[in-house]
Amino acid sequence: MLDRAKMRAVSKAFQMVFIKTLQAGGVQTPSVQAAMTMLMEIPQTDWKGLYRWFLGLPIMRHWIGDRQAQQLEADGFEVVHKPWEATLSVLRDDLMFDKLGGYRPAIANMASERELLPYRQLLEVMKDMRAGTAFGNCFDGYPLISASHPTGTNLGTAALTHASLDDAILAMRSQTDVTVGDSLLIEPTHLWYHQSLQATVTAILDRRQMSIDGITSTSDVVVDNDHYKLLKPIALPLGSGKGAWWGLYSERVGQDQPGPILWQYLPGGDNFVALDSDTDIQNFMRRELLFGTEKWGAAAPGFPQFIWASDGTT
Repeated sequence: MLDRAKMRAVSKAFQMVFIKTLQAGGVQTPSVQAAMTMLMEIPQTDWKGLYRWFLGLPIMRHWIGDRQAQQLEADGFEVVHKPWEATLSVLRDDLMFDKLGGYRPAIANMASERELLPYRQLLEVMKDMRAGTAFGNCFDGYPLISASHPTGTNLGTAALTHASLDDAILAMRSQTDVTVGDSLLIEPTHLWYHQSLQATVTAILDRRQMSIDGITSTSDVVVDNDHYKLLKPIALPLGSGKGAWWGLYSERVGQDQPGPILWQYLPGGDNFVALDSDTDIQNFMRRELLFGTEKWGAAAPGFPQFIWASDGTT
């Protein structure tokens, strides 16, 4: 049997790799970091959260007569925590003969995946954004992306071009309060898109000048690009069925600001668990040690006013 002290030393070393990776934030690309700002992250210590959200966002009004209190939706909707886990099996034989070179990167990746769970769930909500089947509807009873939202449609069909981008920006700016009809003053900050549209996004956002054909039959005219660096790009791997999808998102800077997607989570620490005893059944029967982590959380549609999408079909 492998020496107990050696098994414990390996477990401690793996735990340090895990914790250091968490402290570094895991492996997050600029697109992942930008996409994570789409989340309203809400800690919830109960096993479910009840959200009685406004049908509209309350805005300031001239105070004449009595105050007009904004009521939260009576029914609201519930978001139930889901358990998530990642587990790594380590052969005792590899510990015995110090063959651990590939395990430390695997432990680091497990920690990164723990940090990436909200992002992966964000992607799943985005894949379901028009149907509302897997994650349910918004507080107004419609899917995250719908032409029927009371505050205004956030669904388009145009392919991504300079002209359609201008139309989308106008559509987001046209979102209104359902009570008095005033503008919500929403300004898009990000352009999100299926990663297959990268070349189109680069042409729209990253070039200082662009060519316009039609001045003569043999030449183009070069003009300044009004969309240069106008929005921050977010490339999303949404799957082959949404290869033409793109849209806008408005980031509200500050704690507890509303956003298009909710991430409810159970607060907790590093949560690194090791089954490394010589009396554990999997060690006794299969010469196998287990290392894992877990996390509780759930995603749901949030405020549709802060996102706009086009399926790119026209």
